[in-house]
Amino acid sequence: MAQKRGRRYKNEPALYNELKRRLNLTLTPTAIEGLNGCAKEWNLSKSELVEQIGRGIIALPSPQEVERLGESSITQPPSSMSNSKSEGRTKSEKLKENKQLILLG
Repeated sequence: MAQKRGRRYKNEPALYNELKRRLNLTLTPTAIEGLNGCAKEWNLSKSELVEQIGRGIIALPSPQEVERLGESSITQPPSSMSNSKSEGRTKSEKLKENKQLILLG
């Protein structure tokens, strides 16, 4: 992972030796909540989380892997997972479990 430098200067890259460009995303409230939770769990800003996904630092499963595992196990929000394995778990534990499902593919 890239290291932060000391002082930040305008028009000079802070990380990754590239300048960042602004991007506007439109998401549902549910997706925003999920992105906030993932960023908090990874201890990253939302912007840095998306950056690392885009760079392949944080890997997402391929469409074939999602299909093989069953889309519901990957795309269901952890709080709505109702199988017996996740009963009685905290929201944080369910988020970690869902993240592991995604990363293990």
